Amino acid sequence: MKRRKNKLFIILALLLAAGAAIYIYLTRPTDIQLENDVQISIWYADDDVLWSRLDGYVEEYNSTEGAQRGISVALRAFGNSEALEEAISEAVDTGGGLPNIAVCDVNIAATLYEAQTLADVDGYFGALETANFGSDFIAASSVDGRLIAVPVAADTDVFMINTQMYSGDIPFESFEQLCEAAKQYYAETGTSFFTMSDYSEFFLTAMLQLGDEFDAESPHDTSNENCKYIYNLLAETAYDRGFTTAQENPVAIFARGEIPAAIASSADVMAWADELDADSMVFAEYPCMEDGRKSYAQRVTGLTISAASTDEEYASVLFIKWFTSVENNSDFVSGSGYLPASGVLDAQAQGSRLYEKLTAAMAEAKSSARIWTRPADAEYAEKSRVFDGVLQSVMDSLK
Repeated sequence: MKRRKNKLFIILALLLAAGAAIYIYLTRPTDIQLENDVQISIWYADDDVLWSRLDGYVEEYNSTEGAQRGISVALRAFGNSEALEEAISEAVDTGGGLPNIAVCDVNIAATLYEAQTLADVDGYFGALETANFGSDFIAASSVDGRLIAVPVAADTDVFMINTQMYSGDIPFESFEQLCEAAKQYYAETGTSFFTMSDYSEFFLTAMLQLGDEFDAESPHDTSNENCKYIYNLLAETAYDRGFTTAQENPVAIFARGEIPAAIASSADVMAWADELDADSMVFAEYPCMEDGRKSYAQRVTGLTISAASTDEEYASVLFIKWFTSVENNSDFVSGSGYLPASGVLDAQAQGSRLYEKLTAAMAEAKSSARIWTRPADAEYAEKSRVFDGVLQSVMDSLK
């Protein structure tokens, strides 16, 4: 009997120890008191519905939980993601001046990770802290199995058509069929049929459909036959005026009725929502390569934490934990054209016909296709920018 009591005592002691360890792990560093009041900085691109809301959330945090903990958050907004990335690159090159938190694509986060400028994000946000995040979001925000950014949201590309300008058959059976219809449309109307906002993203998705990997090499340099095929198909369509380049956001051109179709970011759709007529447009099935398999590709935006003083790092972590909670993430992302990383999307909450149609199209695409979330890759971040520049120059020359 005594031996049995000893065993029970040992088991109880182990359970208590395990419970204490879990409690400490779950509450770190939330219950750590900062030695001094601290201000942290956030850089972000204020170019869509989602991030234009950030100042309101920061104002709320500064006056509530932040005030209680002696934390204040200062924002610096950039006009677009390109300007933000340039500022981040300059700060890395000069060896200083990075913000405590950067809102960026996970590829840029990978660049910061390689430059050894980040705090130990993985050490602050382990499995228990990220339990409410989608596993695909966590995987996309990690390098070598280590979390390098805390994911917030993901967007994808959609295919939109103005049904008042185009009354032909929808959807198209393949991207090849779309290109043929685009050439015919120009021949009949003198107007190009479609454009797109991101060449590298389109090529990445098309290559994924073909079961291949996009290397982001210039079409003049690549040895990949699938990449050459996609490039030639797009170039021939541009030469015949069915496809055209966009010097500004394609959704803006689409909204003005200058072109009947566009492949564009779901986030950009909501950024131009006030200019779009939901009743005169449809979100058609995303064009798939003739020999390909339907694929749904999404890209993740997250929050990095720069290496800094202990107080600054803890303050950054505390803000991010508050900001990415299920309740805040759901509210923050809803209506933006993004999908939340930890929250729940409520399409009805916004009361927008356009938003309802967009989210329905995104949900349908995800349910009928292979889902792929672009992983963090510093090399791809650089190569894709070069690729986009080359493709833009080539397509401009074909006008």
